[in-house]
Order: sequence, then C-alpha cells, then structure tokens
Amino acid sequence: MSIPVFNDDSKHDLLTYRKLYSKMKLCGGYSMIAVNYTQFRENMKHYLDKVTDDFESVVVTRKDNKNAVIMSEETYNNLLENMYVMGTKSNYDWLMESKDQLQKGLTVTMSDHGGDDE
Repeated sequence: MSIPVFNDDSKHDLLTYRKLYSKMKLCGGYSMIAVNYTQFRENMKHYLDKVTDDFESVVVTRKDNKNAVIMSEETYNNLLENMYVMGTKSNYDWLMESKDQLQKGLTVTMSDHGGDDE
C-alpha cells in the first residue's frame, strides 16, 4: 500500500502518517493474506469471500515479485477517501485537531445549541 504524500512535501507529515499507519497495523486494524498464484486460482471463491465478507486483503504472489493485491470494493473506496482526506496538510491538521478535541472531551451536542440531539 503506498502512503499518500502531503502536497507541501513535508517529510515530518509523511513520517507522522507512517507512524499512524504502523499503529493501525499493531492494533489489529490491518490484515492481509498472502497466497501464491496457483493457490489463489484453485481456491478463488474462498479468497474472494475472505475479501468481501471478512475485510481481508489478499496478496497474490507471482514470479519476479509481480504481486497483486485484491481488496473489496468497499475497502478500496475507503482507501481512496482516506487518501483524499489525508492528502493535504490542512485536511490532516484539521482531522488531528478534531481528534484531539474529542479525546479531551471538548465536544458539544445539538442540545447545547438548542437543537435536538436525536
């Protein structure tokens, strides 16, 4: 999986994103099955079911390291959305600020502003 580079080419931000990605892997938020081409071909339905039903990604290994990754359409769309959101420094900063506010309990509900919170 390639890591998106921020538009300002800041090495610091790219390293921060890589650290977040690594934490995601350590927390079990990322899984991948590696299988060779012959095994994949012989058990295609099984692996495609793992991809669509269990949100696994499958790496199909081939000669000369010409590997392919198979993921569900939902996972692919989420990946594109995350790349877009994390693709600019301003979007990344806004997201990290929002996360920090949430962790500090600096949230408001609709009822705080006179609206329904349902």
